[in-house]
Amino acid sequence: MSKPLSLLVTLLCAPFVFGQINIDFCEQLDALKEIIVSEHISPKPLGDDLSKGVYSLFIQSLDPDKIFFTKSDLQEFSIDEYNLDQYIISHDCSFIDKYITKLAYRINSTKKILETLFLEKLDYSGKDTIHFMPKNELYYYKT
Repeated sequence: MSKPLSLLVTLLCAPFVFGQINIDFCEQLDALKEIIVSEHISPKPLGDDLSKGVYSLFIQSLDPDKIFFTKSDLQEFSIDEYNLDQYIISHDCSFIDKYITKLAYRINSTKKILETLFLEKLDYSGKDTIHFMPKNELYYYKT
């Protein structure tokens, strides 16, 4: 397949691919809500407490080593901390798009930095020391 044709096919199919992700996410979110309501022994009510806990776990699962998101990203996301319950109740899955977009942007930025470093000749002749931090002391970078 020629390059222009493959580019055209990619551009035409991209909206369907990314649109499908959001539909699948919404369906999974609705199914999870129904299972919790009908099958859980003592389900927590949807509210700010549940929203805060889910938000914290959600951010931890997206960036467990705190290498992609920055403090400014977290400030941008913080409006969702107490609103996840409202999104679930109203079946509004559009909130996930900003997380997908930002994480993809940060991964691509990191990839470009690593590709640049890969091309550089590194000097290993000096003495260096590495220090490890416990996982609970990891922090997000400032922008």
